Amino acid sequence: MKSVKGSFLIAAPHLVDPNFLRTVVFVIEHNPQGAFGLVINRPSGLEVGKLWEAIGGEPISCPWRAFVGGPVEKSAVFLLHSFADLADGADPIVPGVWLGQERELFAALIDRVTSANASASSSGSSVPAPFRVFCGYAGWGEGQLDSELETGSWLVQPASAELILAPETDDLWQKALEGQGGAYSLFARMPENPELN
Repeated sequence: MKSVKGSFLIAAPHLVDPNFLRTVVFVIEHNPQGAFGLVINRPSGLEVGKLWEAIGGEPISCPWRAFVGGPVEKSAVFLLHSFADLADGADPIVPGVWLGQERELFAALIDRVTSANASASSSGSSVPAPFRVFCGYAGWGEGQLDSELETGSWLVQPASAELILAPETDDLWQKALEGQGGAYSLFARMPENPELN
């Protein structure tokens, strides 16, 4: 099956696994050995600043939320960011988005954001998040994602930096599903529990 690396996987309306219900997953790797991605629309209750302190960083004020990247290795931290100069020559996964895990990268991102926020607050504006922090990831073994794609559990859509780093992700699944057109537009507007309608 063709690789969907660099794409969004949109959970089909009938996918009821609680780990992936109404999620959008950004696929970072997909090859014959398996696949790896990050759920981009499931913010956690954990502030990025608190996570940074928990891994030994200096106390900072960074109220953005970390995201639940998936059900695998929930203590692993992954970073998606938009800074080419911090990518160490790595290729972007999609134009304008790089992946990292290094503590040094996390520190550099925090430093850039706190500096930008300080400048913005003096002018009365705010800075959108130029990076995202994820705890855990979504993983598939050999042939597993291919099988799920064949059964229609996921819809595939091109990924973009604008959506990966979007300030709001609450309605990302609905918007992505509506983008598929047809009956999916109707499913996108249905409540999570139709009995409450």
